[in-house]
Amino acid sequence: MKKFSNCLTIMLLMALVLISSCGGSGGTGSKSVDIPGYATLAESYFANRETKTSHAWYGKADSNLGSKKFGSYHSGMLTGILVEMEGESFVMLQDGGNLSLTKYLFEQDYDYSVQLLWHEHTEDNPINSTLAANDLRGRGFVPLENNYCDSYYFFRDEQFEEAKRWLEALEKQPNQNSQYDAKAEGGVKTYKAKIGKVVEYFGVDDLKSDCFLSLYLDCGAVVELRPKGLFLTAKETESRIIDCVTDTANKVIVYELN
Repeated sequence: MKKFSNCLTIMLLMALVLISSCGGSGGTGSKSVDIPGYATLAESYFANRETKTSHAWYGKADSNLGSKKFGSYHSGMLTGILVEMEGESFVMLQDGGNLSLTKYLFEQDYDYSVQLLWHEHTEDNPINSTLAANDLRGRGFVPLENNYCDSYYFFRDEQFEEAKRWLEALEKQPNQNSQYDAKAEGGVKTYKAKIGKVVEYFGVDDLKSDCFLSLYLDCGAVVELRPKGLFLTAKETESRIIDCVTDTANKVIVYELN
């Protein structure tokens, strides 16, 4: 009985070490993990937003089935291209045309993949009602009648594969003591560690332009950073020390870079 008790004690201690090996605690009952699924392509970035009519994917488009224009929308013309991915077709939407979708999806010289969320077509599509409300100059618009995608992030394949290989070969370092209290900052964990590799993501989320850095830390965690002020590149960020607080999705709430 004593031997069993000792074994149980050792197992509990090992479990505690594994749980606390990287992220500092910031609350009880946290379901956050050190490495989000998208950081190793174990799942899509948008997996937690999947519903019966919304589908999260990642990969490359199989074909370009044509471009479309829909009408006036917020800061510019709402346009899109009809693409096919894994046998499903949908329109990838764009407001204002800040990105060349064709360039990042199809041209051979640009080796990018995409994380995306597409929605099944419905008669009461909120995109169409927004187009109608913003059609103030008397211009007609073409209703959106296809499945559509309004959230997507591009990332460079070479950059991602390099970061993934680095993580797989990593000899984890201890997570350093942070200056922050995670709970006081509204988060669940603290990380203070050296940034080993960085993957840049850019695109739109709910048709709003967005970009972030996925930071691969030497303590074995991956955090999502939206830099304050000017956007930082991977080259400007790698090898620096970040001290930060993250939420349950490993998104950085507050941070300091040194």
